[in-house]
Amino acid sequence: MKSQRKIERKPRKIVKLILKVLGIALAIFVAYVIIKMVIAAISHDVPTIFGRSYFIVQTGSMEKEIMVGDLVVVKHVDISTVGKQDIVVFTCIDPSQPIYGEVIVHRVKDIVSDGDILKLITQGDANPLEDAYRVTSDNFIGKVVAISSFWGYVLGLFVSPYSIVFVVVLVILLNIVATQVRKIAKIRKESKDNECSEEEEKIKEEILRSINKEK
Repeated sequence: MKSQRKIERKPRKIVKLILKVLGIALAIFVAYVIIKMVIAAISHDVPTIFGRSYFIVQTGSMEKEIMVGDLVVVKHVDISTVGKQDIVVFTCIDPSQPIYGEVIVHRVKDIVSDGDILKLITQGDANPLEDAYRVTSDNFIGKVVAISSFWGYVLGLFVSPYSIVFVVVLVILLNIVATQVRKIAKIRKESKDNECSEEEEKIKEEILRSINKEK
C-alpha cells in the first residue's frame, strides 16, 4: 500500500518539476527583457534581444491597430523584404522635423525607388497625412511582428519614472508571498506526514487484531 502511494506520487512530482522549471525559465526571460529595456531606456538605445527589438508605443498615431502603451515586437529584416501595409519601425533622421531622433511606428503606404535606394512612404493610421520624410535603410529598424497590450503594461511599469519604487515594492511583496508559500507547504507536509503515520498505526492495529483472532 505504501509502495502504491509512492508510485502515484511520482507522476505528480514530475509534472510539478516541469511546471517549476518552465516557470523559472519564463521568469528569467521576462527579467532579462525588463533589464534590457530599462538599460535601453536610460541610454536612449534600441533594445535588441534574440534578434528582436521591443518598443512601448508612446503616441496614438497608430490607433486603433496599436494603442498607446502597447508593446511591439520588431523583427530585424532587410528593407527590401517590406511590403505595402506592413507596420515598420524607424527613426526620424531629418533634423528639420520636431520628432528628430525619435523612434516611430507607422504603416507603409507605398514604396518608391530612387536609383538603387528603396524609400518607404509611411503614415500613421490615425494621422490625416503621410509622413513628410522617407524611410531608407539608413533609419529603418525593422518590421512589427507582434503586438501586446498586456506585456506593454507590465514592461511599461519598469521603464516609467516610478520603476524603482515599483521594483522595490514588487520584491518586498514577492518575498512575503514566498515566505507564506513556504509556511503553507511546510504545514501541508507535516499534515500529510501525520496522516501517513496515523494510517500506518491503523494498519498495524488491524494486523495485530487479525493475528490475535487467528490465535
